[in-house]
Amino acid sequence: RYNIGTDYSPNVEVYENISFFQENIEPAYFYIIQALRYIEADVQWLFVVSGFLIYFPICFRLPQKGYFMMITMYALTLYLASYSLVRQSIAISFIVCATISLLEKKNLFYFFYILLASSFHYSALLMFLFYFVRYLKYNRCIFLCIVTVGIIGIVLMDFSSIIMNSDLFLNSSYGHYTNSSFNRDTEIEGTGLAFLCRCMIPCLAFGYIQEINKLGKE
Repeated sequence: RYNIGTDYSPNVEVYENISFFQENIEPAYFYIIQALRYIEADVQWLFVVSGFLIYFPICFRLPQKGYFMMITMYALTLYLASYSLVRQSIAISFIVCATISLLEKKNLFYFFYILLASSFHYSALLMFLFYFVRYLKYNRCIFLCIVTVGIIGIVLMDFSSIIMNSDLFLNSSYGHYTNSSFNRDTEIEGTGLAFLCRCMIPCLAFGYIQEINKLGKE
């Protein structure tokens, strides 16, 4: 991998100047860099290890039933994004493992995976709140209303920009992203591959609707 994704150059710079960026890097990612630097590994090994952490836990943690469907949807959702969101993608991998543990009623493993995910990206700590969501009573109508409000807040009200420009975010370790050169609108039209991959997700969901229903009943 060379110069692919918006995270490539920043990660190379962090790898080469880790002492300067230490305060802005989560602990697990920091120690991985330190270990690689200790053995004098090339910076490419940082992306090799990151890619391993993004996919290895999922491949061995997903249940056997519906495995092909779930691993395909996971790859279509995260593969392209993982080139630009390295630490976030690692965190998502462990969050998925945590969610599986929660569905299996293995609560201690759920908290373990969330803590592990937060060591790569602090935003994963928000998933602790998700633990209590399962105790809420709701039906499809309430769920649809929540999703609708979420879409309106994110798309129409530009809720993400409100958060990124808030004092709480600006004063956090992620505040520097607001003024980053990568925080801008898309200027170049792509090949459409990412769009096609995303379209495959609902197609797979419809194609495997019977298997999904069986998994839900179990």
